[in-house]
Amino acid sequence: MLMDGSVSDETRIEIIKIIETESEKVLGHHCLRTRVSGKVTFVDVHVVLDGNMILNEAHDIADNIEKRIMDFIPNSIATIHLDPRDDSAEKNYPI
Repeated sequence: MLMDGSVSDETRIEIIKIIETESEKVLGHHCLRTRVSGKVTFVDVHVVLDGNMILNEAHDIADNIEKRIMDFIPNSIATIHLDPRDDSAEKNYPI
């Protein structure tokens, strides 16, 4: 028996809404992975921003997305990986 799994489809849709509505500067996202293990939910996603954006601004956007996800899902840990372009096709991510 598996001890962990992904979030529900409804929760996944809400996570995507959080990412897409955080800032008009969010150009896209890919490689969204979730895992529920016991009472903790892990969310990991790549967010695409302009590669010329100032690091402080990009960091603030990532922090805000993480906070909104963790506010939406109690007992969660969100990790945002920032990409300067959508490289999902090149990297051939499994998800």
